[in-house]
Amino acid sequence: MGRILERLGVDVDFPAAQTCCGQPQYNTGYRRETAPLVRRTVDAFAGYDHVVTPSGSCAAMVPAPPPLPCDPLGRRGKTARGRQEQEQH
Repeated sequence: MGRILERLGVDVDFPAAQTCCGQPQYNTGYRRETAPLVRRTVDAFAGYDHVVTPSGSCAAMVPAPPPLPCDPLGRRGKTARGRQEQEQH
């Protein structure tokens, strides 16, 4: 994917701090253990205008802007889908 974007003239960067977004842990019930992974991922991409991922499920774990759809950070609020639905009405 990176090569394709570069051929299209896009500057591509892979931050060294990126890791698993935590979705497998979250989906198997390890909510508390997921929070540090999500925080690390959010922090790793904080300075970027756009993030491209081949995985829709990873993208759902790292929304812009927070709160996170899965709420592993303990924040209260609507999910990304809920915000989109509300904005459309």
